[in-house]
This record gives sequence, structure tokens and C-alpha cells, in this order.
Amino acid sequence: MSTRQHDIEIDIAAPADQVWEAISTGDKIQQWFAPIAKVEPGVSIELGWSPEMSGKAAIRTWSPGKALSWVEGPGTESEKVVEFQLEPKDANRTTLRLVHTGFRPEPEFDSEYESNHGGWHTFFATLKHGLERFANKPARMVSAFRMAEEPKPTVWQRCQQHLNIDNTTEGAPYTARLGAYELSGTVLRAPREGYLCLSVDSLDHSPLSVFVEGGDKAMVTLQCTLYGDAVAQAPAIEAAISSFAEKLVSTGSSSNPA
Repeated sequence: MSTRQHDIEIDIAAPADQVWEAISTGDKIQQWFAPIAKVEPGVSIELGWSPEMSGKAAIRTWSPGKALSWVEGPGTESEKVVEFQLEPKDANRTTLRLVHTGFRPEPEFDSEYESNHGGWHTFFATLKHGLERFANKPARMVSAFRMAEEPKPTVWQRCQQHLNIDNTTEGAPYTARLGAYELSGTVLRAPREGYLCLSVDSLDHSPLSVFVEGGDKAMVTLQCTLYGDAVAQAPAIEAAISSFAEKLVSTGSSSNPA
């Protein structure tokens, strides 16, 4: 049995009931994690990034305000368990722990294991930013997903060239380009190559995340959770990130960021 797992803990300046709602209700999950999310309390959870990449898992643990877990592929060699544990620190601060187990030990599963590490850290940056800055504000996530014919390193290099960010140190200010959009703000998370979460000043500090994952054929995902007045810009931002994602997977794309 494989001992590979992810064990990630973050401190969130928000009450436990708000954190619980964020991880256990479909409309809240759609704000930081998956654009397709449906939860039948205590029974099942469905998550997806497109109709073709959507799946349902059985909920194993359902303890409101304390713990939630689900199991994927129960009883098979590929069984995985995703578990969230909440620990209130005081009335307005909660520690959220994720334990994700069941990763196969063989080298051919290395990419899956590494992708989940970068993905969870990036998703958690969006979750923490949203709960701490935008609690109870209207929100809408827009996203784009594309498959590339080139390997991850090539596509990630292209992404860096197009975004044109000089400094991805967490907490650092940045300036970048997303197609015709000039962006500036703060780097929220950059856990490893292929993953980036930014706060965008011009969108009321809404978070924008970039994921370049996979192996010989990269997968590109862009997600932007718009809050408050920025929600009105959803159609334009969705078009912009879709165009940018298309540019990243285009083998004829120029390295010129303009």
C-alpha cells in the first residue's frame, strides 16, 4: 500500500461555520475549487471542471463544523480519500487541515501526485483570500480549461512569457499582462512550477489562478473568482481567460507577450 499523501494545513481568519460552508456546499465550493460542484449532505459530492471531467464520490465523514471526507474509487487499487478537518482557534479564526491519501507509488503516477500538491496549495490560497476578504459578498467564478499537445515545461514557459511577471515571490507586488488586460496586485501563492495565484487590484482584489499541469500533454486551467462589483465584469473576464488559455496551448503561439 502506498504511503504517499498530501497533508496541508492553513490558518484562516474566519469563523469555523463559514469555513465549513465553504467546503461543504455546492455554491460555495464553486467559488474557490471546482466550477461544477453539487453536494448531497452526508451522501455524495460531485465535482468537475467540465462536463467531460466531472465525477461523483461518496461522502464518508459528515460532521458539520468539524470534518468532511469523501472517497473516490472505493474498494479499488485507485481508491483515494480526501479529508478536511476544522479546528476553531477562536471566534474568528480556524485551522483547516487537508489529508489526501491513496496515491499510487509507481513512477507513472508521479505527475498526478505532484499536480495535486500544487493544485491544493493554489486552491487553498483562493479559499483563504475569499473568506478573509470577501465574506458574505456576491461572488462568481469564471474559468477556462484547455488540453495542449506539448509538455508541461514548454507550456509553462510560454505562460511565464505571456504573463511577463518578474517576481513570483509570495506577498510581492507584481505587474502582468493577460492578453489585452494590464494586471497588477499581489502574488498570493506560487507553490511550485505550473501554479500561480494572484490578487488583481483592478478586479477589487479578486483572485486569479493559473494551473499548468500534466506530463507529455499539458492541461491548462485558469480560474478567476470575482467578488462584489467585479462580478459585473464576468463576461469580459471569462472571454479574456479563455483567449489566454487558447494562446497557451497553441503550438504556433509567439513568445511575445503582447
